[in-house]
Amino acid sequence: MYTKKVYFLIETKKRELNSQLPVINELIQKNIECYIISKKQFLSKIDIINPGVILLKSIGSRNIEIIKNLKKKGHKLICLDSEGISFLHKKQVKDRVNEKNLKEMEYFFCWGNKSLNILKKYFPKFSKKLVTTGNPKFDLIKNFKKNKIYNSEIKEIKKNYGNYIL
Repeated sequence: MYTKKVYFLIETKKRELNSQLPVINELIQKNIECYIISKKQFLSKIDIINPGVILLKSIGSRNIEIIKNLKKKGHKLICLDSEGISFLHKKQVKDRVNEKNLKEMEYFFCWGNKSLNILKKYFPKFSKKLVTTGNPKFDLIKNFKKNKIYNSEIKEIKKNYGNYIL
């Protein structure tokens, strides 16, 4: 039985967590249960975790067995590729997005129309699964002046280094 649960599998907390928090906040406001868990721990407990939606960050070929197992356990799978599809060589695209894995996805979220069009070109039969959404980590950067999350870090950097250009 499907329930309103979304699992966020985190591999590197420092790099991934902040960008997922706005998404989690939106889902919680819609009464959807959200779970943040390390990918390793989630996979080790797969037999006792109730089915839900799992947000993946990669569906490359090294994830075939994991994805097959998650589907077998009744999970719905979606992916927001962590790297984005900005390259044009077919082999690189097919390394990042494995066709067998794409078949198992409910949706694959693209960073922009360029990524969307590249994936539609290489995987036309899955075009209904491809959706342009952007990426939450760039939303944090885009709204940086409004965003108060990093104020203490910014003050510390300015104190140590003065004005700078990144």
